[in-house]
Amino acid sequence: MEIKNKHFNHKIFSDWGVIKHGVTQGSILDHLLFLLYVNDFSKTINGHSKPILFADDISIVFTNSVLKDFKNYVEIEFESLNKWFKANRPLLISDKIHFMQFTTKNSPQIDLDIGYASKLISKAYDTKFLRIYVDSMLSWKNMVEQIRQIKCSLLCSEIS
Repeated sequence: MEIKNKHFNHKIFSDWGVIKHGVTQGSILDHLLFLLYVNDFSKTINGHSKPILFADDISIVFTNSVLKDFKNYVEIEFESLNKWFKANRPLLISDKIHFMQFTTKNSPQIDLDIGYASKLISKAYDTKFLRIYVDSMLSWKNMVEQIRQIKCSLLCSEIS
C-alpha cells in the first residue's frame, strides 16, 4: 500500500502468508465473512427450533410443551446440525458449547444427552447472552447482581 498526501509519503507493506481456513481474528471482514459462511445454517434447521445468529455466535432455541416430542425434536435437529458442521467444518471451541434447559419451579427437568462429534455437550445453569445474564430458572438473580456490581464500582470510582 502506498500512502501519499502533502504531509507524508510512505510505503507500507505487509508480509504475505497462507491462510488455509478462517480469517485472522479482529479482521474488519471477520463478522461479514462469518455471516456469509453460515448463511445456509438456518436452512439446516427443520422447523422445530429457531437459530439466533449474532456476530460469530450461534444460539438455537427449542420449545415444545410435550416433553416426549421436545426430546425427540432436539435429537432430530442435532443430527441435522452435526451433518452441517461436518460438511462445513467450522472451528468449534468445545468449552463454549453448552445447552440450557429453561424451566419453572413447577416444571420437571428432562434428562437430555446432546452430543456433537462423539462428545456430550455440557449442561449450563446460567450463561451470558448478548451481555444479558440468564439462568435456567429465569430468576434474573445473576443479572441483578451484575448491575449491582457495576453500580457499586461506578459509585466507588466517583467517590475516589
